[in-house]
Amino acid sequence: MAPFQRYVRSRKRSAGRRLLSLLWVIVSTALATALASYISYGTYHFLVRADALTMGLLSVGSFILMSVVLRRLIRFPTVEAMGLVLLTVAVFAGALYLLVSILRVYYSNTFIFSFFGTAFILLWTWVQLRVTEPYLRLHVVPGGVTHEILQIPGLHNQVDVAILDTPDPEILADHTHGIIVDMAERRESEWVRFFSHCTLHGIEIYPAEDVFESLTGRVSLVHLSEGVIEAFRLSPVYRIVKRAEGMLFVLITLPISLPLMLLTAAAIRIDSAGPVIFTQTRVGEGGRIFRMFKFRSMTHGADAHGARFADTGDKRVTRVGAFIRKFRLDELPQFLNILVGDMSLIGPRPEQVGFVEQFERDIPYYAYRHLVRPGITGWAQVNHGYAADHEETRKKLEHDLYYVKHFSFWLDVLIAFKTIGTIATGFGAR
Repeated sequence: MAPFQRYVRSRKRSAGRRLLSLLWVIVSTALATALASYISYGTYHFLVRADALTMGLLSVGSFILMSVVLRRLIRFPTVEAMGLVLLTVAVFAGALYLLVSILRVYYSNTFIFSFFGTAFILLWTWVQLRVTEPYLRLHVVPGGVTHEILQIPGLHNQVDVAILDTPDPEILADHTHGIIVDMAERRESEWVRFFSHCTLHGIEIYPAEDVFESLTGRVSLVHLSEGVIEAFRLSPVYRIVKRAEGMLFVLITLPISLPLMLLTAAAIRIDSAGPVIFTQTRVGEGGRIFRMFKFRSMTHGADAHGARFADTGDKRVTRVGAFIRKFRLDELPQFLNILVGDMSLIGPRPEQVGFVEQFERDIPYYAYRHLVRPGITGWAQVNHGYAADHEETRKKLEHDLYYVKHFSFWLDVLIAFKTIGTIATGFGAR
């Protein structure tokens, strides 16, 4: 699903579109409920059984919430729509099963499978209709961030791009859907008049910085300045909520995470000599240094000669270490870091002190990734994976700055969903 089409659609929100979406949710909820009822009970309403009321209401509520979640998440870049819809439906179906089990109320497997199967088809269709736009023909004014946009892999599969070297009004006679321009670049007066002419004739002008973010999920460092970064709005309320969410998650998942940690510790002890827990100083929020905990995945003393990046197939990694690194089990001890306030569940990964000092010298604005509390998983981890050199670290910084700029509950939800896929596939592990 083309990210640029999602970006174009996001700029065209209107009261009419919102009303159509609301009507679609109402009709689709009724359709999914009626179909599941007919398959389960031979009638179009589940109230044929008085004890099915709770299950039915929970299902209806699930569909409405799934619609809200998808509407919020699909606007972000790097989203693979099929996987997002499938994962959303699976999460809510699992939550419904958990609720009916806790409440000890009647439920029907046939009804639930039919309902969520229908919901998947309807939600997938809805997502496709929300982002579908005709194939776009755009003109790009060279300069600044547009150079990076033109180098994005697969760009020409999404839009028909033509270079606009001169401010020629004749372009208005040619069919075009818009112009991408870096407005931070200094332009001659002819260009300024040309842009005004385009606006008057209804030709959309897309800021290159926004287009770059919509396609890559990164904030370009080309025109970044302290003024721009300081304009990032970090909600103080969400900071508090996020802290509470992390602590609650750790405490709720202890019945699962604690046995898993004990098994991991035993496997490490059997596999290789040395301590089970590995500690290392990292840089956290506000540049504060703290001690981070991990399960040891390398041979004891592997960092004796100083910090260095892990390579693919690194011989320092033990047999058990390779497994726990692939599925991120080595990060479980960081739940303690969350409880004491050094880390969060989601945020930029905390880096080693030596690397931070080097990157702050070499990469402009690197320190601004420390505006938020570091996390066990983050936007850079689920989109880029492991960074092993200067250029990859620069791209990860652009991902981290995107997270800081769009710091929000819904972005955290998307990262949590993508993290499930990352763990399942072992993406980015070394």
